[in-house]
Amino acid sequence: MRKLAVIEIIKDIQKIEKADNLELVTVRGWQCIVEKGKYKIGDKVIYCEIDSFLPLDNPHFAFLKSRCLKKHNNGDKGYRIRSMKLRGVISQGIIFDCDILNNKNLNEGTDVTNNLNIILWEEPLNKNIKNNVPKNKFIKFMLRYKYLRKFYYKFILKVKTTKFPNFIKKTDEERIQNLTHYFNNDFIKDKVWECTEKMDGTSVTIYKIRKKFLGIFSKTKKGVCSRNLEIKNRDESKYWNAYNNYNMDFVLNDQSNIIIQGEICGPGIQKNKYKLKNEQLFIFNVIINGRHLNSNQINNFCKTYNLTMVPIIYKAIAFPDSIEEIIKLSEGRSVINPKIEREGLVWRNYDNVKTSFKVINNKFLIKYNE
Repeated sequence: MRKLAVIEIIKDIQKIEKADNLELVTVRGWQCIVEKGKYKIGDKVIYCEIDSFLPLDNPHFAFLKSRCLKKHNNGDKGYRIRSMKLRGVISQGIIFDCDILNNKNLNEGTDVTNNLNIILWEEPLNKNIKNNVPKNKFIKFMLRYKYLRKFYYKFILKVKTTKFPNFIKKTDEERIQNLTHYFNNDFIKDKVWECTEKMDGTSVTIYKIRKKFLGIFSKTKKGVCSRNLEIKNRDESKYWNAYNNYNMDFVLNDQSNIIIQGEICGPGIQKNKYKLKNEQLFIFNVIINGRHLNSNQINNFCKTYNLTMVPIIYKAIAFPDSIEEIIKLSEGRSVINPKIEREGLVWRNYDNVKTSFKVINNKFLIKYNE
């Protein structure tokens, strides 16, 4: 489970030009704007990451109402924390005094996400399940409410979902700001890395597993998943469209055990920033019989089955010396649509592709209010 709110120590404080009442503090690898003079280096604070969703009923968060109030996919209202830019400085996350906790004597690194009833921000659950957006005004009204929305998708559209398979790792990569120890690790820094473009769409996982039982018989299962759910029925969802349009039955039948993960981009998905005319699937992860393929192997795999891999930006690159440098490298234009900023980069260790993380382009975050 992602640690959204953690006890941290302020490592650095910097002035902000033309901002007499504000300053920039550093916790872990993140920078946050705070009230000037409120904290000093070494202070213990609560740091909440971007994409934290803070509960509406906590009075300590009430000041966020005017600019952070949102509705979660679970139907609850609360406060979404996102990146912001002020006086030319980017602030990511938010800091609170430890006084808001019942227990103030917690150690650095303690996860207080559950203590504060904070959850991960998620768009409406069924936003990308069906392609067809209902035109009926009454149905649109129904979809505003949690239980009516569940009723509509389950009994009218008959969308059947189950939990994401526990034998597959979800596609969400850790951010480099949470891995600052990498910069002091010679084993990490001495390795060769590869970088691919991080696509801004909706992730899909397609798999086939063959399990033996009683040592003799075997059973084969195929599945299609969104980021958080497995979609059981072969409906008109973007996920099953990708499966059918890219002839995944043929791909899966060619392997005994395989997991394919990618990003679907196109009309109706994340405002179609790439201006694609139809839905396209970009592959970023392939696991065959438990073995993770590197970028060259994924590229060859995609050529064999007429699939498209996410764009490779750096085939072999050394690990940067600082977090500022690695964030700077994330900036640049998208290969898919050079008119827009790319969302960022995904870094993978060339020798051990299971070691990976993402670096988000701050220009992208600010432009699209992420």
